[in-house]
Amino acid sequence: MYKKLYCKHKMKKYLIVILIMFSGLIFNAYNVNNVYAGSDKTNMTTSSRKVTVKVLKATKKQIKIKIKNNGKKDFYFSELFVLKKHGKNKWKKVKFSEKAVFCKTIVAGSGKSVTVKLKWKKFFGKNLSRGKYKIKFVKTKSFKIK
Repeated sequence: MYKKLYCKHKMKKYLIVILIMFSGLIFNAYNVNNVYAGSDKTNMTTSSRKVTVKVLKATKKQIKIKIKNNGKKDFYFSELFVLKKHGKNKWKKVKFSEKAVFCKTIVAGSGKSVTVKLKWKKFFGKNLSRGKYKIKFVKTKSFKIK
């Protein structure tokens, strides 16, 4: 009899834990829905067709890029990029450090521009050396570090 009561008690515990987890999922889904409920109505895009990119300054420590949105919708993009270095007559991709994190979402409003600074140490664990580089950040642009 003790074994049956123990099993029923244990089953109740599992059931309660499952219900709590399930209600947490529903609660989180509800909150996310409320936060993003109006997002279908906002005028946004990730299409870079009407976006221009200009490298303002590139040094061994960082790059400063200006992104201008000429479109009629807000332009949303992340800080994710690809960097390549030219050497021995070919372009070679520069590998990110294991600790690199790409978590920013950047917005260039309709008809507006935004300036972005990317610090090399944050992504590669060190500053860059001299050379010819190209970066694909929204669009591809070449630059030199002297």
